[in-house]
Amino acid sequence: METNPIGQPINAAVWEGISGGDDVGTVTFPGSDGVTRFYAYRRIYLRDHAEPYLSIVVGFPERLALSAARGILLRNVILMVVVTVLAAMTANRFGGVIVGRRIEMLATTADEIRRGNLAARTGIGAGSRSEVARLAAAIDGMAAGLEERIA
Repeated sequence: METNPIGQPINAAVWEGISGGDDVGTVTFPGSDGVTRFYAYRRIYLRDHAEPYLSIVVGFPERLALSAARGILLRNVILMVVVTVLAAMTANRFGGVIVGRRIEMLATTADEIRRGNLAARTGIGAGSRSEVARLAAAIDGMAAGLEERIA
């Protein structure tokens, strides 16, 4: 079936959409064949303030127009998922190295103190403001306090 046979009027809804708007624009409607299209239109005038002499209308199937955008969207979503997974893996890896090692030092020091080695210290610098460093300073202070009390 031909979409708009020559000499035949276009779909009434499409005509209403383009005739009621600006002199140049776009609308989206099902065509005479039922296929939804983006229609771009422009009215041509012979004289200012006269009725339009001609309306040029071009229709492009919505499915074709959006397929490229959908492909780009899918690619971008896949890339975002890959980057998110890589970022999470990197954070887990470096978080384990940076934070995990410090937590292990805290646990080792606490075990040493529990066994009676009051000279044990975490070795984590007191200059840091992190929660782990504050906890390390508290454990070191506790061990020093116990050591002084026993001495």
